[in-house]
Amino acid sequence: MTGRKRTARAVLALAAVAVLLSVSFALVFIRREIDRRRAEIEFRAFRVMVGVLESYRSRGGFDPADWPEVRGFGAYSGVGICEFAHGSAPAALADAERLPPYGFTRLSRGALTIVRPLGAAPPMMDGPGRPGLGPRRMMGPMGRRGPEDIVFAEIDVSPLVRRGRFVIFGAVLTLAVFLGVVASLVLSLRRIDAYRERERSTARLVQLGAAARTLAHEIKNPLGVIRVQCATLKRTVGEGGRRGIEVIEEETERLVGLTDRIRDFLQSGEGQPVAVDPADLLDRCRARYGDRVSVVPAPAGLPTIRVDPERVLQVLDNLISNAMDADSRPPELSLERTKGGVSFSVRDRGPGVPEEARARLFEPFFTTKARGSGIGLALSQRLVEQAGGELSYRPSPEGGSLFVAEYPAAVSGGVVTDSGKGGVDGNR
Repeated sequence: MTGRKRTARAVLALAAVAVLLSVSFALVFIRREIDRRRAEIEFRAFRVMVGVLESYRSRGGFDPADWPEVRGFGAYSGVGICEFAHGSAPAALADAERLPPYGFTRLSRGALTIVRPLGAAPPMMDGPGRPGLGPRRMMGPMGRRGPEDIVFAEIDVSPLVRRGRFVIFGAVLTLAVFLGVVASLVLSLRRIDAYRERERSTARLVQLGAAARTLAHEIKNPLGVIRVQCATLKRTVGEGGRRGIEVIEEETERLVGLTDRIRDFLQSGEGQPVAVDPADLLDRCRARYGDRVSVVPAPAGLPTIRVDPERVLQVLDNLISNAMDADSRPPELSLERTKGGVSFSVRDRGPGVPEEARARLFEPFFTTKARGSGIGLALSQRLVEQAGGELSYRPSPEGGSLFVAEYPAAVSGGVVTDSGKGGVDGNR
C-alpha cells in the first residue's frame, strides 16, 4: 500500500471515529437535556403550586389574576371529594384512595399537571443533578395538615417546553452541520485524490505521447529504407530467397501500420465532420466485408449524425477485426436508434473479455492478444469521444463480447435532423 492510500484510509478512519463520537455525544447530551428540562419544569411548577396553596390557605380563596400561569387548581379530601375547584380542576378525584404516596405528575400540551397528597415531598426533587429543595425544605405549607388532604394544580409551562425544544433543536442542527462538514471533507478528499490521479495519468500520457511521436517518426524513416531495399532484393535474388524477403516486407508493413495507428491516436480534433446518414455507413461496411460480417438491416427513421465518416468506419473496422480474431464465425453488425442519436453494435460469440481485464480494456497499449499493439480500442474510444459519442463494452447475453459505439444525432436549429430514409433490407 502506498503512502497516499495509507493517508487516505487514515483520514477516513478518523472521520468515522469523529462521526461516531459526535453522534454518541449528541445522543447523551439530548438525553441529559431532556431529563434536566423535565426536572426544571417540575421544580418550577411545584413552587407555583406551593405558592397557590399558601395563598389559598391564608386568604381562604384563590385569585386567578395573581397566578396567570395556573390553568387549574383544586383541593380535595382524602377520598376525592372536592373542597375547592378552579379552571381545569375536576369536580372530584376518582380513585383518590389509590393515589401513590407522592402523587403523580403529567406533562401534556405545554402544561404540567400535579396531584399531591399534602405533607408529601416529591421524590423527583432529590438526587444528584436535580434542582430540588429536599424534603425538609418543603415542609412549609405542604407540611401543615388542614381540611384538604389532596391538592391538584395544572401549571402552564409552555415557555420552558419551547426553550427546551430550541436547545434540543440547536443540538441536532449542530450535529447535522458537523456531519455535513465531515462528509464534505471526505468527499473533497476523494475528489482531490481522483483529480491527482487523473493529473498523474495525464502527465504520463503526455510523456508517453511525446516519446511515441518521436519513436514513430524515427522508426518510419528506416522502415521506408527497408521497403525500398526489399523491392530491390526481390529483383536480384532467385525464387528460393523471394519468400524470405516477402516475410520481411510483411513485418515491415505491420510496423508501418503500427506507427500510423500511434500517429492517429496522438492526433486531436474531430477530423472533417459532415452530416451523414448512419445507414450509409452500414451499407459501406456490408460492401466491404460481404459474407464475413452479418449485417442486420437498419431500422427506418434514423436521425443523421455529424461525424467524420472515415473515422466512424475506422472504429467499425477495428471492432469488426477484433470480433473476427475472437471467433471464426461472422460477427454481427447492427444499427439502432437511441434516445439521443444512434448506436453501432458489434457482437461476437467468442470467449469474451476476462473480468479482470475489463477495467483496462480501453487503456493505451493494454492488450490480451499475443501479437496485439493495445492501440486499437484506445484509438476507437478516442475517435468516438471526439465526435461527442461514447464507446462501451459489455458481455453479450448469448456469450462473447458486445461493443457499442453511440453517436449523438445532428441538431439543426434545435431540431434533430432525420435522414428521411426508410428501412433497408439486406440488398440495399
